[in-house]
Amino acid sequence: MVSDTHRQCVRLMQNGEINFFICHKGPASADDLPEKQFRCHPIGRDRLVPLCAPDANGQPLWTLGSGPSRVPFIAYAQVSGLHAILEAHWSGHGRPDIAPTMNSVLASTNLEMAKEGQGVAFLPLSLAQSDIERGRLVPAGGKDLDVPVQLVIYRPRSRMSPHCEAFWLKVVDENARKLMQ
Repeated sequence: MVSDTHRQCVRLMQNGEINFFICHKGPASADDLPEKQFRCHPIGRDRLVPLCAPDANGQPLWTLGSGPSRVPFIAYAQVSGLHAILEAHWSGHGRPDIAPTMNSVLASTNLEMAKEGQGVAFLPLSLAQSDIERGRLVPAGGKDLDVPVQLVIYRPRSRMSPHCEAFWLKVVDENARKLMQ
């Protein structure tokens, strides 16, 4: 198992050093792995949601679009796939009035910084859900600011080992069964 930046994982796939790559994919983001060489299969859905720490009354410390000042933004580093997804989305839907204050390649780091009150972070809802339920994070804007994403798995089009082929078929079959339910 390899966990690295999106850019590095794409390179590993292109060089044939790994067999599978699971990542987020936005509807407007560029496909780094061409369809001629790689198969891509959706395995789930998520949303990037603007979240921040609550104030003493449980209200967001910052609200996007509510005032004249720019909101402190906990960004993703350029090598992060989530950075590319947000930039592609904002190029078509408009960028919120944000001022990057720090960045990280990891959503989990951005989540911790948001909980500490460092700014607003666009976080995968699947990652932040438990902190929202516990009141550690609150929405910093309306649902119209959410960015839909898919979770996808990539593999090379070329034939792989029998174990890898069996794994791919299991992933594709299980996902197809879930969609039929």
